[in-house]
Amino acid sequence: MPVSVRRLPCAAGLLALACSSAPAPMPQPTTAPAPAAPVDWAEVVKAAPPVPLITWHGGTYAVAEVRFLQSVEGEGCEPAGPQKACTQPVAYAGPAPEGPLAGATTVHRVGADAPCAAKLGPLVQLDTRSCEVTVTLARALEGCDGEGLAPLGFLGQPPSGLRWVPRAGQPPAAPDPATPQGAWYLQKLEGDPLTPEAAAKGTPKALRWTLDAGAERLVSHAAGLQIDLGECNADRRTWMDWWLIDADGQERSLTLPETLLDWTPWQGALVRDGRVSALVGRGPTDTVLFGRAGDTFAEAWRGQHFRDNEECLQASGPVDFELPCAP
Repeated sequence: MPVSVRRLPCAAGLLALACSSAPAPMPQPTTAPAPAAPVDWAEVVKAAPPVPLITWHGGTYAVAEVRFLQSVEGEGCEPAGPQKACTQPVAYAGPAPEGPLAGATTVHRVGADAPCAAKLGPLVQLDTRSCEVTVTLARALEGCDGEGLAPLGFLGQPPSGLRWVPRAGQPPAAPDPATPQGAWYLQKLEGDPLTPEAAAKGTPKALRWTLDAGAERLVSHAAGLQIDLGECNADRRTWMDWWLIDADGQERSLTLPETLLDWTPWQGALVRDGRVSALVGRGPTDTVLFGRAGDTFAEAWRGQHFRDNEECLQASGPVDFELPCAP
């Protein structure tokens, strides 16, 4: 066991000589805080159910249910715009949809700092029509608003130490060989049986999305290529890759669900202790949470925040294309 030595003031003469040769105090050991245990996202979903959040005419709402091909009922609708949609929430007097949002009073949000709690207002109808009429039953958030917050909330206290980090990167564009994603795209073409002549006739696009969690970085590349074959037909190719880079620069390849770079592209991560704990994806209709266990990410929760007909939802992935002759 280390012994703490307390030095006394030195006197003159031989005592001073002895005093000057006394050992220096031994430093006391310090204990670094242990990293938090990995989050069990299956248990979190049970104890603090997630809920999708949307922004509608300047307000933030927690979605209870989306009712496709239904119109707003009741008084208070103020139609506007070419679609004559209601621009104000309309009171809802019907039975509340089943689910954890029905009995909740607050929703917890995760941002760059500590989580915050917002009060939930009464259930209202939102006119969320697009190609088809659609009503969204939702509850307005009061407080805990602003930029830099995750697009989902928790109906309960989320795990301690979580913070939201949005992804970084530019929208998909034509591959530039001078960029990392452009060089990667060319490597993918070299390994594809497609001939260079056929590839040259196509329309490509590529992206590079990254996220710095602190103790590690997540990097994703995706690319798409569409070749018009005539008569409303097309040949499509898609490539995706993921890497995780630790603080020492060690890089390893990951295999993640394709939907995170396609139908529900990842928007950012819930980070804990400088490491990615979960990824949040959001597409035109669904918000999803993929929890991490080791180097594996698995879907832990999915919530619907919008709905429309399939024709209006085509080409929704970031490296997807509209089909030739599409309506």
